Amino acid sequence: MSQSLLCSHISHLANFGLAMGTIKTYLAAIRYLQISQDLLEPRTDPMLNLSLVQRGIQRSRLQSAGKPHLPITPTILRQLKTSWAGQVIEVDTVMLWAACCTAFFGFFRMGELTSPTVISHGPVDCVSVGDVSLDDHTNPSLIRIHQRKSKTDQLGKGVDIYLGRTDENL
Repeated sequence: MSQSLLCSHISHLANFGLAMGTIKTYLAAIRYLQISQDLLEPRTDPMLNLSLVQRGIQRSRLQSAGKPHLPITPTILRQLKTSWAGQVIEVDTVMLWAACCTAFFGFFRMGELTSPTVISHGPVDCVSVGDVSLDDHTNPSLIRIHQRKSKTDQLGKGVDIYLGRTDENL
C-alpha cells in the first residue's frame, strides 16, 4: 500500500473521530495483513509523510481536548478586581492584578509574562524587570515592555509592546 493511500486512509479515520491509538491499531493490522500475504515490499526510506499526518492528527486532537478557554473581557477583569476588594491588599494580589491587566491590554499570553516555576525561569523565557521601562517615573503615561521571546516572533528578535494609561478603573 502506498504512503499517499495510507495518509488518505488515516485522515479518513480521523474524520470519523477515531482516536490516534485506534488509528495506529488499524495501521498495524494493515501491516500484518501485508506481511502475512507476502505483499510487503522492503522499504529503506521512512514514511515521512505518514508520520507527519499522524502528528498533525495528534496535535489537532490535543488542541480540541479539554475545556475551552474563554476570552478575558473587561467585565471579567472588573469581577476579579471586585472579588479582591474585600481582602487585605498583599504584594501577591497587586502583582497578580498587574499581570492580568498587562496581559489583557498588551495582548500577551500568560506564558509570555510569567514563568511556570522558579526553577525553569531563564533570562530569555519571560519578561524581567529590566525589560520594563516608563516614560516618567513620577507620573507614567506610557510603559514599554520588551518581549524577548514570542510564539509569533520566528526570528527571535524580540518586540517592544507599549501600554498607555487609560485613566479608567482598569
